[in-house]
Amino acid sequence: MIDTKEKPQTGPAPLVSVYLPTRNRRGLLEEAVQSVIEQSFRDFELLIVDDGSDDGTDRFLRVAATQDPRIRNFRFEQPRGAPAARNLAIANARGRFIAGIDDDDLMLPERLEQLMNADPSKWSLVCSGLLLEKSGVRRRLNARRRIININDIYHYNLVGNQAMMLTERARAIGGFDETFVASQDYDFWTRAIERFGPALRLSTPTYVMRMTVAEHRITHSPRFAEGARQYTAKHGAKMNSAQRRSQNLVHKITARRTLTWSDLMTSLALGSAGLFFRYWASGQPLIRKLLRR
Repeated sequence: MIDTKEKPQTGPAPLVSVYLPTRNRRGLLEEAVQSVIEQSFRDFELLIVDDGSDDGTDRFLRVAATQDPRIRNFRFEQPRGAPAARNLAIANARGRFIAGIDDDDLMLPERLEQLMNADPSKWSLVCSGLLLEKSGVRRRLNARRRIININDIYHYNLVGNQAMMLTERARAIGGFDETFVASQDYDFWTRAIERFGPALRLSTPTYVMRMTVAEHRITHSPRFAEGARQYTAKHGAKMNSAQRRSQNLVHKITARRTLTWSDLMTSLALGSAGLFFRYWASGQPLIRKLLRR
């Protein structure tokens, strides 16, 4: 549920609001903030929510806000989690459109411009391919243009972890589900597509997800498996048998279980072979070495 506590803001409203939740990642946060400040599209505000940091993040944010008036800072004195931080930003956003970034990731300079050029008002949301950065190497992921409908999104998360949409729509669906321990973004995109129709994914990568500096990301913890189970529990009744098989495959992957040839056949039949092979390759030292070349 969205926290509706407002902080008054004067001056003309920007066209785009960007939310950035953070906790105890000051060094990474500075790079994430800089990647937003350097956007070619200039008509935005950056809402940074400090989720109870105790590493000096608050001092950095105070200085940053004095250097760029587009930065607005919020803080929870006690940590409440990234979904609550995003919801606070959504409640206070003044832009017609809203997008996000994680504090250990980067926006490429043309990201906001390209998302806006796709006219997100015509879609439930607009996302793009991304660059997955690991061990100093970046590789393209989901870098294919695609219209994502409700039948697609029930199979697995084809959007990624960030997108742009109308702010009023983010509020209309109630923001991020704060009861989820992971997969909050997947649930959020699903509810947006359920209510407002298909999403658009652009082929050009405009976002960098950095695994090198964040091997402890949620995808490497048991919470990711729990988040996958929460997603299926919430949306499973609306799925057909093929979609439930896709979810079972996701459950195996998030639980780091060994996949079988039967799982491969399932992934091929469901069009999710890429998901299968990325997971399989992650457990093969030689394959990982080849992918880094």
